[in-house]
Amino acid sequence: MGKVRYIASFDGLRALCITAVIAFHVISSDRPWLNNAARRGWCGVDVFFVLSGFLITWIIAAEIDNSATVNLRRFYARRALRLQPAYLTALLSFAALLFVFNRAHFNVLFRAFPFFLSYTLNFALACGYVGTIPFMGAWSLCIEEQFYLGWAWALRRFGTRGCFRAALALTATILVWRTSLYLSYNWTHPWVASSQSVARIYYGTDTRIDTILIGCAAALAPREPVFAVLFERLSHWRWLTATALSTAALIFIWATGGAEKGGWRAATFGYSLMAAGAAMLTIALCLQPRSRLSRFLSWRPLVFVGRISYGIYLFHELLWNALARLMNLRAHAIGTLSQELAALSIVLLGSVILAWVHYRVVEIRFLALRDRFAFEGRRQRPVSAAGPALNRPVEAPNQP
Repeated sequence: MGKVRYIASFDGLRALCITAVIAFHVISSDRPWLNNAARRGWCGVDVFFVLSGFLITWIIAAEIDNSATVNLRRFYARRALRLQPAYLTALLSFAALLFVFNRAHFNVLFRAFPFFLSYTLNFALACGYVGTIPFMGAWSLCIEEQFYLGWAWALRRFGTRGCFRAALALTATILVWRTSLYLSYNWTHPWVASSQSVARIYYGTDTRIDTILIGCAAALAPREPVFAVLFERLSHWRWLTATALSTAALIFIWATGGAEKGGWRAATFGYSLMAAGAAMLTIALCLQPRSRLSRFLSWRPLVFVGRISYGIYLFHELLWNALARLMNLRAHAIGTLSQELAALSIVLLGSVILAWVHYRVVEIRFLALRDRFAFEGRRQRPVSAAGPALNRPVEAPNQP
């Protein structure tokens, strides 16, 4: 993999994913033809998982190449400075809004504060300790934080090759475990998922972490000598990005079909297949940064939205709740088509503005502190085998 470089198309892909997630939350279920597309938007979170696993692993592996180890203190400090300011701002803003306008919902959120602060909300949702609560989008951030906690240590302890094999083995194990768990919940009606199985499987770390691990494996695969020639040839294949995009699209269409995000397709093989499709697309964009798809995803407005997509994800639910109250709308049943499209546009644009302002006023100050934890090691051993297609000059790494 050589040195880490900035890939603008990754940010463009993030922009499309965050738009899909917002559409999933805002568009109503009253119109089947529109809902059929919007209800699939939850899969944007899975793409975020894959990109996160890919980029974090790529960055850590580059540090291992240079220093033969991983400075865990530096890694965790940089992660905290990147993620905590926006997360805490969004959580406290949500609490303040509910305290003023909806005291009952505030009490629900307040009782769940220990889960938010300890990044265990996804466990609480999976096990039924809490039901539908405000700021539920934090569940995915909890899984990512749990991943960060263990993966950097694993790479330092077992190395890139050991972690590549472990990621593949764990992915296969989780796929079998998740399918078995789904069948145990729904053995009398396997084609119709119960609400209990949906919550348990969709939010559980043990049933969803394979999505991130597949992204990790995608970052480590080119370092394996057995794959080096394959990746070099793929980098010159004219139809690589088109094939990866069409394959991923077909997988996502199939896996997101059905009535629920935790339906039998997703809850059995779907999550893993979607992650594999997203990983294929990620590798294709990495290998061919000048393809048509890469150039489209590198369009400046998309890149701008993608760079602040973390803040958009955190703040959009806050804006949607405020807008619904202002317009006297009820979630997922807005009314006319023009109202739905207007609500989607307002929430998307408002989230972009709020995320950008927060980034410029708050986050950038914390990001500046990350320079104190910058990696300054010198190369001590050569990069393991990977075709020159992945050993291009360094720019700035994508912010996962």
